[in-house]
Amino acid sequence: MNQEVEIQAKIKNPKEVEAKLLKLGKFIKSRKQIDKYYVPFHKNFFKQNPITEYLRVRYENGSNHFNYSFLPF
Repeated sequence: MNQEVEIQAKIKNPKEVEAKLLKLGKFIKSRKQIDKYYVPFHKNFFKQNPITEYLRVRYENGSNHFNYSFLPF
């Protein structure tokens, strides 16, 4: 089974963060992804904070993925 760890943080100063990252390493590449999220009629996943499950379709460079994620906290 594949495992994925993802950490997300909102940043107020992206240029400052990018400058600090460039001091720690070098830029390799950028990726463009479009994510579309869906909720079933009987349950809105996004009413809960933090979000613990979602349905997503990710479009990326001709490689599209359907993902259901459930994070048991």
